[in-house]
Amino acid sequence: MLLLSYGVSIPLGIRKAVRDGSRFDVWTSGVIVVGFAVPGFLLGILMIILFAGGSFFDWFPLRGLVSDNFAELPWWQKPLDYFWHLTLPLIALSVSSFATTTLLTKNSFIDEIGKQYVVTARAKGLSEHKVLYGHVFRNAMLIVIAGFPGSFILAFLQARF
Repeated sequence: MLLLSYGVSIPLGIRKAVRDGSRFDVWTSGVIVVGFAVPGFLLGILMIILFAGGSFFDWFPLRGLVSDNFAELPWWQKPLDYFWHLTLPLIALSVSSFATTTLLTKNSFIDEIGKQYVVTARAKGLSEHKVLYGHVFRNAMLIVIAGFPGSFILAFLQARF
């Protein structure tokens, strides 16, 4: 789940940093703040009501880790059935992680883009892609990859001092 979170959140955070202040940034920031603010258990209940036969759609199973006919399924359908039952709980638990990693990536990139070595790299005539992914990416990702609790402490200390 961590790889999926990083795989979505890091490119989104980079795009938000590059387009800071645009309509895309404002719109996605609103969605991310809501995703961060809603607790996982409340999101889980909401998704059960919406997608698991509560009041609207009956797309996902409502209970259990496997279906009632799990023993009769062919071997290749058993993992699919298992992951189908895990879909809603994993989404509910990971939305906050997506929001946190995206905002942390955006803020880290914005902090690095304003530094002197980036201005120098642009002045030398490097393309924007080379500046972002050849220079800024390595330094900006240190905080994100370092870990969730430690990265918040480092970001707070960098912002204050």
